[in-house]
Amino acid sequence: NVCLTRDEVSASTAPPRSIHAKLTVPTESFPAVQGRGAAEQEGSADVAKIKTHWAYVKPERPDLPKVQNSVWVKNSIDNFVLARLEKEGLCPSPEASKETLIRRLSLDLTGLPPSVEQVDAFLADNSPDAYEKLADRLLASSHYGEHWARVWLDLARYADTNGYERDRTRSMWLYRDWVIEAFNKNMPFDQFTIEQIAGDLLPNATLQQHIATGFHRNTMINDEPGAYSEDFRVAAIVDRVNTTATVWLGTTLECAQCHDHKYDPFTQKEYYQLFAFFNNDEPDILADAFNIRLLSWGPQARVPTPQQAAQRERWRDEIARLEKVLYTHTPELDTAQTRWEQEVVGDEASWTVLDPTTFQNRFAALSVAGAKLTKTDDKSILASGEHPDRDVLVVEATTEQTGITGVRLQVFTHPSLPLKGSTRSANGSVVLNGFKIEASPAANGEEEEANPLHSVSGVKPEQVVFSIALADRFSDKGWAVFDGKNHKAVFVMEKPFGFEQGTKLKIMLSLESEGKQHGTRRFHLSVTTSENPGIRMEKSILSIPPSRRTDAQQQELAAYYRCITPLLQPTRDRLAEVRQSLNGLEIATTLVMMQRAEPRTTHIHLRGNFLHKGKQVWPGVPAILHPMPGGVPRNRLSLSRWLVDRDNPLVARVTVSRFWEQIFGRGIVETSEDFGTRGEPPTHPKLIDWLATEFMRTDWDMKGLLRLILTSATYRQSSRITPELWERDPYNKLLARGPRFRVEAEAIRDIALAVSGLLNRKIGGPSVFPPQAEGILENSFGFYELKARWVNDTDEDRYRRGLYTFWKRTAPYPSFLIFDAPRREVFTVKRARTNTPLQALTTLNDPTFVEAAVGLAQRMMAEARPGVRNRALYGFRLCVSRMPDGYELASLVALYTEALKRFKRDMNAAKALVSPYELNPPADLDVPKLAAWVVVSRVLLNLDETITKG
Repeated sequence: NVCLTRDEVSASTAPPRSIHAKLTVPTESFPAVQGRGAAEQEGSADVAKIKTHWAYVKPERPDLPKVQNSVWVKNSIDNFVLARLEKEGLCPSPEASKETLIRRLSLDLTGLPPSVEQVDAFLADNSPDAYEKLADRLLASSHYGEHWARVWLDLARYADTNGYERDRTRSMWLYRDWVIEAFNKNMPFDQFTIEQIAGDLLPNATLQQHIATGFHRNTMINDEPGAYSEDFRVAAIVDRVNTTATVWLGTTLECAQCHDHKYDPFTQKEYYQLFAFFNNDEPDILADAFNIRLLSWGPQARVPTPQQAAQRERWRDEIARLEKVLYTHTPELDTAQTRWEQEVVGDEASWTVLDPTTFQNRFAALSVAGAKLTKTDDKSILASGEHPDRDVLVVEATTEQTGITGVRLQVFTHPSLPLKGSTRSANGSVVLNGFKIEASPAANGEEEEANPLHSVSGVKPEQVVFSIALADRFSDKGWAVFDGKNHKAVFVMEKPFGFEQGTKLKIMLSLESEGKQHGTRRFHLSVTTSENPGIRMEKSILSIPPSRRTDAQQQELAAYYRCITPLLQPTRDRLAEVRQSLNGLEIATTLVMMQRAEPRTTHIHLRGNFLHKGKQVWPGVPAILHPMPGGVPRNRLSLSRWLVDRDNPLVARVTVSRFWEQIFGRGIVETSEDFGTRGEPPTHPKLIDWLATEFMRTDWDMKGLLRLILTSATYRQSSRITPELWERDPYNKLLARGPRFRVEAEAIRDIALAVSGLLNRKIGGPSVFPPQAEGILENSFGFYELKARWVNDTDEDRYRRGLYTFWKRTAPYPSFLIFDAPRREVFTVKRARTNTPLQALTTLNDPTFVEAAVGLAQRMMAEARPGVRNRALYGFRLCVSRMPDGYELASLVALYTEALKRFKRDMNAAKALVSPYELNPPADLDVPKLAAWVVVSRVLLNLDETITKG
């Protein structure tokens, strides 16, 4: 017996033939699907023939086959495997060693290697059910959910960015956490399916069920300016149809997007019937009518932590209490309001209209044609002639007043203006987004800027106050009126200003909003020395005697007064503070599905072109499969329940074969993406039917299915291969030996961090940014987005599991790509498994692996018994879980001895190897020894056996 070499592992796990190779098979081999058209969907003889294809026939539970070597059998799986081996004249391999079994089982269930202590405990447990207890312990581990979530996230095309060229950051990690939790609590697969496809449509859907629908919000989103939003909305639905069909039905349904499927019994009409189930959802993005500007993302769920939820409720309760105080009538407020009304009625007389001495627009200052400004008899400024899109008006005036507390802008209507309003814009609106005052003594002209603006008082709700600029800058929003009537805005100074010898004012009005031509036609400016210049109310109410006001008018006036009275200022201040805190609470969000109130119509897209619509279709399912029950609404919820109906011939088979593939490297159906007539037939037809029926019989128990597979004698076999087996079954399709292949990209990194003692085992949370080389993102458009910049984590987050690494579609984590991880732009049913020189260079030189080597070296020095041989043995066991043989141990000792001699001669080299990655070094650190052990550790981490499940 010999161990498989790395090349043999590659050969035994080579990807299936390409689709191009499959298409060379003569179509005469499949007469049942020759020339299928839409008419045949109605029940022709060809449809009857195609129903004989094994995958479209509901699985029936077969009897267990009889075997000669019944002693070898540990559960029902073994009956089917052994019966096939005996038929082929082969014998199963012996059971693997206990060290191999605990390592294999740990990697398959948690993606992490066992510790030396766990291996020793398993070796010491001689009870008959020691292996079963180990399996149960690992299934109960919270790391089980992390490992199997990684498998599902490939199918869900999970990523932290939108994809396409812009590839902006999105928040989806809460969906990833939902998947981890679903696996850990062993959610039945039918419920797992329903919640992800239609959790939002369940009666009284919980927040977690909404989060689950993130499965179909993982589609790529193109939010580039100018992208045709309908085009990419349709592309997202196409992705959802194709993903659903492949993940649950193992069907290449995408072939029917443009025409009837060439080889399987699915028509183009049926494709768009499935399309219709997803066509009634809210779009992923909402853009403006010209697709220039993104208006909003699609539906999102806000998910507070328990602490945030509790704090939010406390703040909401306080807001309710403060509002009750603010809106409660009291005799003290009535008395103060009466006094205030008397002050306000006389306040109008305190305003003095400024007489402009100079006035111009910015175009005039630049000697460019623009609006012509003139002064009228009432000291107003009137604009005529050119109407620029945006402008800044500059008015200068002199006043004798001192103690100026406020400046007032009044805009007036004019018969010649659009809508006979107060503006030159077509919709009658004015938008002032900047207001600046400069004041200087009138005598010598020495400029001294006035105090910053303190507040703004509007007149009506439609006079929206956004934010008025301070004295030293303009803002991009401002004060706006939209009804084309006379309006006023009051700008209150922080403290009075003015000069005894007169004050020269220079006032600049910025009319530079995002919209075009929102300038005013006629306006004038006033100043006041009133103590309360910002306290104003609509004169139409104040001019009415109190005894003649209606209840509504009196309530409006009282409500306004309570909003400005000094008596309630502490209440208003605290209310504003609490509201600001509530609005600033950084609650995590995640994208979710949401059904529209009004359904869309769905048409066949001729040749797949969404602009070329054919006949209208309604939600429906393929006729070759079981029918959807009558009387149910045709929505995603009904579709999800139809998928996991026990009459469905495909879902259970597809799922058990996929679980099998993760364990053995190949599914019972090798083409796990294609169970159709062009896919590979099952290697063990009765076994897949038995597992499918058992899966449904046990209520879709995923942990139960895994336990069944992992406790079988088939799984426990040694992976050593004899020349005879290599000749007869190089790909191990007959299962005459145990599985042996390299683990996935994320697990390779996790193994290195685990054996080094650096692994941060925290479960869940936002994505992290472990070290990666500079410049990786520079070729990505999203590099320039602040949130997409990769800033290497410097705390314990750098040691999180690979599952939590930030996944940028246009620039995935480099070491993951090197080890065949997908980009996740679309779903991935199974990863390729390749061997390249870059992989060996990664485990030798990648910063994470070098840092892990230092951590492993420190463990060997600190935790092992004294002595070079003991430390080398301990490091070897940490990495591969077994004892080294004499040659292996001698090689490691010799490597250490040689490296130590070198580093004692060259201390700088030792420091260069250790210092950049030194992890909590002891005070008496022996640098040459640590460097020598780092050399040994790098070799151990680079062993095939370290990253291979055998």
